[in-house]
Amino acid sequence: MKEIKFVKTGVNKEQLFFLATIFLAATLQVLLVFEAISFNEIVPDKYIIAAMQLYIGFSFGKGIFYTNLVTWNDKWIEIKLNSRFEKQLFRYHEIRNIDFGATSLMITTADQKNYFYDLSEVSSDSVRKLNSILSGFKNFL
Repeated sequence: MKEIKFVKTGVNKEQLFFLATIFLAATLQVLLVFEAISFNEIVPDKYIIAAMQLYIGFSFGKGIFYTNLVTWNDKWIEIKLNSRFEKQLFRYHEIRNIDFGATSLMITTADQKNYFYDLSEVSSDSVRKLNSILSGFKNFL
């Protein structure tokens, strides 16, 4: 059974650490490119620049590696199930109905579009957590 990666976005210690490391990596990269500082005695600058680019790329691109990913905060939820790139962003005020079936999920939006998600290969723990997250959003409906 497949697991869903759940990420609650917002300001917390993990997010602040992530933003601080990205800022430091980008600053170090700019300083090295414009030769304001140099570490050539220890390691050639081009390797440090490449490492910073890889770190920034993997940090922002980690959502691509998950085929089942749910991110949410107080205003929206983004669902990516059984896909590497295709995801759907729902704002809470646009959601009109959330319907859990035995092995499926259907979300109806304000413009009467229905979005179906197959949950047959997803673990029961992940389905329960997704249900609890979405049931919290039903208060907005």
